[in-house]
Amino acid sequence: MGMNNKSKTLGILALVFGIISLLFFWVPVLSVVLAFAGLILGIIGIIKASKYDEEKALVIVGTVVSVISFGVGVIFSLFLLKAVEKFNDFKEDAWFDSEWFDSDFFNNQNDDIFYEDEDQIDTNNIDIDSLLMNSEELKNLETTIDDPNNGPGDAPE
Repeated sequence: MGMNNKSKTLGILALVFGIISLLFFWVPVLSVVLAFAGLILGIIGIIKASKYDEEKALVIVGTVVSVISFGVGVIFSLFLLKAVEKFNDFKEDAWFDSEWFDSDFFNNQNDDIFYEDEDQIDTNNIDIDSLLMNSEELKNLETTIDDPNNGPGDAPE
């Protein structure tokens, strides 16, 4: 007796969902949902195949793969949950759980923290030409510095 198209389709879907769930076991919710869907489809396929006395091999394989992937997904999810719990415990005991770490400096809630001083240079409005000396000013500066008559308190103007 050949397999009914519905039983075969359910078996293929259960197998595909189980394999995709195994491939994405590291995504807790996705892997468990896909494996659960494959498991449900596999069980429905087994029931339909039994009812119509059809071959059950493909449906059973799909169901077994879905059960295995469901188990792997649940176990990985539990490990991940435990790891997050341990990290939170660590964070509570660690140095960076202080008020300083939770301040605006690290949370970027106050972007003006670096510009509180009024004497800060606004780097967006610098006039490059005003910073450069022309050659005449440079010569005057050199002669004033090299002049032996200038004492330590004599500054060029």
